Amino acid sequence: MQTVGKSEKYLTLDNKRRMLVVKYEDIEYVKSNGRKVVIVTPTDEYEVYGKMYDITEKLDRANSYFCRCHKGYIVNFNHIAEFGRKYIILKSGKEIPVGKFYLEDTKQKFFEFLEM
Repeated sequence: MQTVGKSEKYLTLDNKRRMLVVKYEDIEYVKSNGRKVVIVTPTDEYEVYGKMYDITEKLDRANSYFCRCHKGYIVNFNHIAEFGRKYIILKSGKEIPVGKFYLEDTKQKFFEFLEM
């Protein structure tokens, strides 16, 4: 996976059959599915081989709107409607778990995001 464009507003996903380009702002969350990661947008899901660690690094370099909130999830702060101790509710209504280990860091980054 790599970014494209001078402004780095896109994440390119290579799923062996074709190359997909997804705007960072469209990504609601990323979830782990075995040896694959699933990039979820309001309209589509893109499944590619990869590691959560690699995706986290790429998203962190791209902008500060993403945070790993669970061993198997990365969330885009732009899509959060509610933030609880165990779950994040997205504007789409989807419920994303928050791991105990990730709670304080996620909460701190979310409040920093809100102050931007």
